[in-house]
Amino acid sequence: MCNRGLRVTATDISEKGLDMTAKKVKRLGYDVKTSRHDIRKMPFKENTFDGILCSWVSGHGTYKDMVLHANEMLRVVKPGGLIFVDYPSKKDALYGVGEEIEKDTFLNNMPGEEKIPHHYSDEKEIRDIYGDHILSLEPYTYRFNADNKAYEIEAYVVLLKK
Repeated sequence: MCNRGLRVTATDISEKGLDMTAKKVKRLGYDVKTSRHDIRKMPFKENTFDGILCSWVSGHGTYKDMVLHANEMLRVVKPGGLIFVDYPSKKDALYGVGEEIEKDTFLNNMPGEEKIPHHYSDEKEIRDIYGDHILSLEPYTYRFNADNKAYEIEAYVVLLKK
């Protein structure tokens, strides 16, 4: 995207994550700004971005966190702007694993993220949050390998328009 004249801002709450991203994009020859912040309260003005890509983030937190994050994305994207976001599905194998701290939200259910709440959604919940902003909402299975092991994550991918 950067090589097509777009200005890109990469965000994360993790300084380590941002450092890794900055090093990788620099190695690839791109110029990307970074911003460290919490997804529930973004430091950007209303209507800042033409689009948002939010992947593997939105399930981190409680239901209230999910709603706050959704509202923040809608706040900072411009009218007519697009948002691509995904949410872990209640059909995922890790749904129900660990300590349920509220309905559909679990602690200690993902190795390496034991202290991070993970909220799992269904189509109705996502539709209730975003309403008429939804252009498409589809189930999706992420498949990847890490540490010589195959993984699958059941999710919903959502395309929104403000």
